[in-house]
Amino acid sequence: GPFCWPSTIRIFEGRIYFGIPAENMEQGRAIRSFKICLACKNGFVNKRECSLKTCLINNDNLGSFALDFGKGISVCLKSWELASLYIANLLNEVVSEVFNHDSFGQNTKCTFNMSAPLDMVNIESMKMTFEKVLYIANLIKDKICQGIEVEQAITILDCFKRDFIKLPKEDEKHTFIVPETHAAMVGYVVSGKAEPGLYAAIDIGAGTTDVAIFRYCDKHAVKDVAYYMADTDLVGGDNMDISIMKLVTDGNNEITETKMKLL
Repeated sequence: GPFCWPSTIRIFEGRIYFGIPAENMEQGRAIRSFKICLACKNGFVNKRECSLKTCLINNDNLGSFALDFGKGISVCLKSWELASLYIANLLNEVVSEVFNHDSFGQNTKCTFNMSAPLDMVNIESMKMTFEKVLYIANLIKDKICQGIEVEQAITILDCFKRDFIKLPKEDEKHTFIVPETHAAMVGYVVSGKAEPGLYAAIDIGAGTTDVAIFRYCDKHAVKDVAYYMADTDLVGGDNMDISIMKLVTDGNNEITETKMKLL
């Protein structure tokens, strides 16, 4: 679907491209899987082996990325800033698609929910990082389009960062962070395909796997959900990628023909 976008940003000739367009381009520099840096920077996955070669590994800029303005000029952005730009563009695309339908008026108010691993939502510093990313992304979404100049995107982000003091109260917000297991459960229950019974919702992401056990009941047209348990483990698709890389590379981190045959 149009909103199932890879977490990819590409810099080419001083401009930024997001999601599928960024992934389909062959030129320029691609930055992928930057979302895991949010957790790493906050100490949530500090023991994970990092495979991001685009990350500037030093004490001052850990989890930062260099974006090229062109003409040999570059600037460092933190992972949460990069995530804010990416999500802002995604929200821009979503809102544009929704408002193309006649059933929605231009005065329609939008509320955005972003899901995150359960354990991260329960850690205040992690939740606040996600809250800030989504909140600022919503503020700048109308301005962050495909192919925007790097310098312009950073100027827009800096303006809203400078004015950001704290998040508004819950009853004044239009952006919310929810556990991934809860999002999966609600999505299934309202899908129209749900049948009463006991379920396990399993969400395998890049860095974590979330599991929730719940019972769904539908009596007399009244839907009810009993949430039994949920948990998160620090294992995901990244572990598979790292294991495959170790399997097919030699000591110099180069892929050998002999080890490729193992696949």
